[in-house]
Amino acid sequence: MLKKVFKEKSNKAVVLLSVVLLGLILAEPRAVFPEEETEAQDVCMLEKLAIPEESPAFRRLLKTTPATSEYQRARIDFLIERVGKSDFDFIWNGESFDGRRAAFHLKYKYVKFRSEAPTAEAFITSVASWSRKTGRPYLARIDGEICEVRAVLFRELARLDQMATEKRRETESLPAS
Repeated sequence: MLKKVFKEKSNKAVVLLSVVLLGLILAEPRAVFPEEETEAQDVCMLEKLAIPEESPAFRRLLKTTPATSEYQRARIDFLIERVGKSDFDFIWNGESFDGRRAAFHLKYKYVKFRSEAPTAEAFITSVASWSRKTGRPYLARIDGEICEVRAVLFRELARLDQMATEKRRETESLPAS
């Protein structure tokens, strides 16, 4: 009798856990305009960085070893630096802010919630993409389009990783002097 009760409860727990996990997978935030996602991908990006070496965070990134906390910190600093130099409007909780103010806000949140952001990806999802007060996503107005900051930062992070990889390959292929 006891085995039967235990088996029924464990089956219910497995079903409940499966439903919760499926809900989390399906609830992944989407672009603001999912029907225009391919167009929005081109628009929802920060302006291209002409000379990455001009960025202090990028130079620091190149001096660190990938997969270290210093490397992750440089990636996060790069994202914050890029937001700060952006001329786009950033929107949270219904108010619009310039890039400098948005960068200040992201730095503040990063300092406050650093333990939740050991990587740049965790920083984006846990700290930099939504309001803890309202639960609403942060938005950016880029060339007249409204985009989720989460998507903008992930695209910028992919760009950063590509630039860093290319720069490391260039450096490795140079003859030693």
